[in-house]
Amino acid sequence: MSSECIFLNVSLDLFYRPRPADGPYGVGISGGDILTVGVLYHFNCSVDCYPACLLTWTWGNVTSHGPHFSLQIEELIPPQLLTCIAVNPLIGVELAGEETIQVIAGPTNIQITGPGFLTAGVASNFSCSADCYSSCSYSWTLTEEGLMINNAQGNTISVTPSTSVNNVFETLTCTAQDTVSHLYISSSLSLPVASISDMSIVGNRTVTMGQQYTFSCYAACYPSCYIIWKYMGETFQADNIEIPILDSAENKTFSKRLEITFNDYFKSEPLTCEAVNTLSNATVSLTVDLTVVGESIILLALILRPTTQAPPVAGEPFSLQCVGPQEPATITWLKNKHKMPARERVHLSPDNTTITFSYLFRADGGVYQCVVVEDGPPILSVGYLMQVNWPVGGLMYAQPGSTIELQCVTTCYPVCSISWFYGDGPKNVVIEGPASLEIGVTATLTCSADCSPSCSFQWTVYGKTMTGSVIDITVNRYISEESISCQAQNKFTGNTATTNETLSVSGELSRRALDIGQIPIQPFHSMMG
Repeated sequence: MSSECIFLNVSLDLFYRPRPADGPYGVGISGGDILTVGVLYHFNCSVDCYPACLLTWTWGNVTSHGPHFSLQIEELIPPQLLTCIAVNPLIGVELAGEETIQVIAGPTNIQITGPGFLTAGVASNFSCSADCYSSCSYSWTLTEEGLMINNAQGNTISVTPSTSVNNVFETLTCTAQDTVSHLYISSSLSLPVASISDMSIVGNRTVTMGQQYTFSCYAACYPSCYIIWKYMGETFQADNIEIPILDSAENKTFSKRLEITFNDYFKSEPLTCEAVNTLSNATVSLTVDLTVVGESIILLALILRPTTQAPPVAGEPFSLQCVGPQEPATITWLKNKHKMPARERVHLSPDNTTITFSYLFRADGGVYQCVVVEDGPPILSVGYLMQVNWPVGGLMYAQPGSTIELQCVTTCYPVCSISWFYGDGPKNVVIEGPASLEIGVTATLTCSADCSPSCSFQWTVYGKTMTGSVIDITVNRYISEESISCQAQNKFTGNTATTNETLSVSGELSRRALDIGQIPIQPFHSMMG
């Protein structure tokens, strides 16, 4: 039996059925619909499409391809459409997705309004404002030597420095955050804390009639204080004073002598020192009681008394009268034991009993006496200590060509740096900056003045006030011109001077889109103060 092999040829045809083209469906744009001027934004276009669709972006007259699109706007423009068009490359079907983009600016032009200093133990109120779309939220922080000691919400805050801690400066910071874009900007003030503490009076507490004593008043002040003394109805201004302890006992007059007898005499007289802060004008006083004792003594009945109601003040007239029972042949006047002749400002009455200063200088201070000569030996009066005070407001009077020696005294640890200023100005107030403004473009303006010491500056721009010698402003509204004023104030003299400028406003709101590759990117932190 034979074997036989049978071969079967089979032809197998395999058929491939490709996926049909499908889409586009559901074109969507992500990345936000509110843009802030100066901030870079990224957008994505998503679509359901087979095969992958070709994506084209349209923003105004700008076209870009691909699933991603970056946009940074440098000026305010009206709302406009951002479009993503998806095209199926096989069947040519296209579908568009749109997003209405709104452009906003801010926050800008932040400012803190309030006093330029704090006073220990006294509440000071501050407010914060900024330009935001459509509104701002505000927060505050108060720091001392880098440590936060208080925080608050809202556009106002009340600050009361502690009296138990000698703070020199506190820093107040306001942060304004746009409620839509959530961008924020900050501004800070470094506020000196005016304070007075640790007052003391150094000097004898028991004094003897007819003697002269020196007293010193000390106070820890920031930035500085001036001292006022009050004793027996008299007012003196200096850190150190010499007070003559004179009598006020009953007297008996007989013949040409005045006999004043003290029998275990003593009384108590208050001596008051007032420290006035030069920054806040706050006053703190300290009073000590002086025990005045005396001995049995016979004094000649010859005294000096002022005939002017007011105390001696620089720049004001003043008169002294020599009073006694004598009928003198001659009267001579002494200052600090030296003969004092009449001169241009100093006049004597016809009988020499009264000496009159047409106006006083500080140099006129000293001990004045009159010497009466009649039949017997010369009679010398009790000395009258004249201390010439500065007038209210601190004006100083000096003779032309004269030299005045001034001393600045303060209590410091470990040591103070003392600077002197001669108050002058402000004069020649000038605003410097661009000749015109452009909508949406930040402009820097500088205010300067001739001023000694340096002036502080306050601006008024579109109804708001701003402080500082340099400000940045951005016009975000349609106007033809902007009025700007700057006021310079010399806080030493209190004088002010103002200058005004009117700047034209140009430029139209552009619809031009700025792609990331066309304009240098502005960093995000440039929006922060």
